[in-house]
Amino acid sequence: MTVAEVRSRLRDYDQETIIEIAAQLYRRVPKQRRDDDQIDAMILDYALSKEEKAVKKAIAVDFASLKSHIELFVEYVHSGYYSEPNRFISKAQRSKWRFVVRDLLKKLLEVKGEDAPAAAQFMATLYTILCEACHRYVFNTEAPFSAVGYQQRDLFMVVVSKLFYSGATPAAMKTAVELTIDPRVDRDTLTSYMRHDFVKYLKTPMLKEMAAEECVDFLARTKPKPPDPKKNRYDADESYLEKQRRNHAVELYFSLQCALYEYDKGIAFYKNNLTEKREEVKLYMLLDELNQLKLTDLWIREYEDAVRRNVNPYESLKQKYNDQVARAK
Repeated sequence: MTVAEVRSRLRDYDQETIIEIAAQLYRRVPKQRRDDDQIDAMILDYALSKEEKAVKKAIAVDFASLKSHIELFVEYVHSGYYSEPNRFISKAQRSKWRFVVRDLLKKLLEVKGEDAPAAAQFMATLYTILCEACHRYVFNTEAPFSAVGYQQRDLFMVVVSKLFYSGATPAAMKTAVELTIDPRVDRDTLTSYMRHDFVKYLKTPMLKEMAAEECVDFLARTKPKPPDPKKNRYDADESYLEKQRRNHAVELYFSLQCALYEYDKGIAFYKNNLTEKREEVKLYMLLDELNQLKLTDLWIREYEDAVRRNVNPYESLKQKYNDQVARAK
């Protein structure tokens, strides 16, 4: 049944019957699901009078207090207090981190006016922590985004919208680009999802150009360092993540230029800046991007140019090239 049909059917029952139906449905919901979806809180909230609800809604968010709460939470996360025994957070409280994050995100979304840009940056910080939790053990879960009630892709766009709520400032664009190119994703998400959604979100050429400039700035301020044989495993892991960020910045720049119909500019930047020494791999990646955009003529051009430079394409690309040329004739 649809929700409308359920409502219509329930109107046929008296109050006692409806209470019994609700109790039976509640009994069938697993306890973990009740906690995750805050079903108890929802039931209690419906019990509030209209006057209480109105008062609750009218109370403005105390941003100074919220800011202190978030800063302490972030400090505790970075200190590892949510992932290992400590004297600051009890075992019972460590398992409730998801409710803390949900509540903080909800309150930050409500912040308007002059505090909105700062609230947006705090939302970005919380999003980044969830990204980190996809990469290493931060909380007691392997799916941090779904634990707080979001798909990663959806929360990403919520944060981006909040960042630009007060205008496309350089600070907002810098943060948005850094979130877009973050390689740490959950098992249901690809980084390309965020890239394509972000490019689509930027409606004007000016915003796309602004984002492209930020990609160039990011590459300039994160120039790769020579390998250090003394690096420990954690440092090596961070170095790999930084390499991925740089490549994602190149891919984002390419997508932005294509959205501006500056195909040659995007392709040249891609070929010159992608961190990949093997030419056949770089060719495969570029052609895959062009294929997704259905730019067949450019696909054939770049393939033939690579062959002239003595790049040996993968067999799958050779077959695809033959098919592309045959269709073009």
